Amino acid sequence: MSTAEAKVEVEEIEGLQEIEILPKEGAPLKLFSAFETQLIEMKDYNDTVVFDLTDKKGMKEAKTHVGTVKKVRTELEKARKAAKANALAYGRAVDKQASEIQGKVDEMILVHSVPIQEVEDKEKARIQAHQDVIDKLLQLVQMPNDGVPRSSEELSVVIDAAKCIQLGDHLEEFEEEATDLHAQAIIGLETKLEQTKVEEAEREELAKLRQAAADREAEDALAAAEKEKAETARINEAANIEIERKRLLQEAEDAKQEIANYRLAAERQVAQAQVDAMAAIEKAESDKEAAKLAAELAIAKARQSVLDEQAAEAAEKARLEQAEKDKLTAKEQAEADALAEEHRAQDEYAQQKQDSIKAIETAISSYYPGNTEHGRHADAAEYLFEQIFDGHIPNIKFV
Repeated sequence: MSTAEAKVEVEEIEGLQEIEILPKEGAPLKLFSAFETQLIEMKDYNDTVVFDLTDKKGMKEAKTHVGTVKKVRTELEKARKAAKANALAYGRAVDKQASEIQGKVDEMILVHSVPIQEVEDKEKARIQAHQDVIDKLLQLVQMPNDGVPRSSEELSVVIDAAKCIQLGDHLEEFEEEATDLHAQAIIGLETKLEQTKVEEAEREELAKLRQAAADREAEDALAAAEKEKAETARINEAANIEIERKRLLQEAEDAKQEIANYRLAAERQVAQAQVDAMAAIEKAESDKEAAKLAAELAIAKARQSVLDEQAAEAAEKARLEQAEKDKLTAKEQAEADALAEEHRAQDEYAQQKQDSIKAIETAISSYYPGNTEHGRHADAAEYLFEQIFDGHIPNIKFV
């Protein structure tokens, strides 16, 4: 086998036996060539031999044959282990010497690679420093069109910062590019600043107009609310006045009905009083009793006179109050009407009393047709009315 056919070529290493050169893939190793030859011979015999296992001799020959084959396998394993151990030792020796040589080579490389790296790093740092300036200028050039909203104050700060960027030959080969970008950035930012100021002024004016419109709407809404509130109050007040007017009218109507009821009851009681008075007179046994009745009637007349005066005063007072209340509101007018109705009822009541007394007097006169002492009859009638009114005559009263 030539060295061209081998994958690895090694020389003899001190302390190790010679290592077989690895042949091409699939080719037999020289180490196992003797085993291969022996295997061919044994295989032919193994494939053709037939042992009589029913015979002791045949069984013995068969076991002997199998033992021989097993010995070959044992020897093969010993050869494999020995060759592999030798190969491992050889590999460790290769790694050791290669590592030592590589260390020496690395030392030779470091002698020159370190200064080279230092120079290259320095150059990278120089270029990066200049590139940072270029990148910053590019960012300023692109800023007016980057879509980010900025106020005029913010743009003014950016422009001031841009103008502070140092230009010059310290930028070396980047000086020209930096100068051009710087000029573009300043022009673009200043143009954007002017546009922004105009837009801010327009927005401010629009905001003022919107605020003014909102203020007007708020004022209109407030005025409408106040108007609606006033209208509601007016409607409620009118409704309350109407309710009060109806209440007062109802009270007046009730008072009128009460007077009518009283009048009817009074008429009935006067009629009954006439009958009772006639019966009382008939029961009088002497002139002395009649004189007593006359005295009592005189007292009743006096009391009625007081009542008449009070009724007249009340009527006059109602008339004067009515004159003062001609200009009152609907509510006050209704109250005044109710009061006038009450006074009228009082006057009517007084008149009813007077009529009752006259009826009693007439009844007395008709009972004593020959007696011309009208004053005594009137006194007796008043007395009887007063007795009825005060409840002194049983089962007869005014309501």
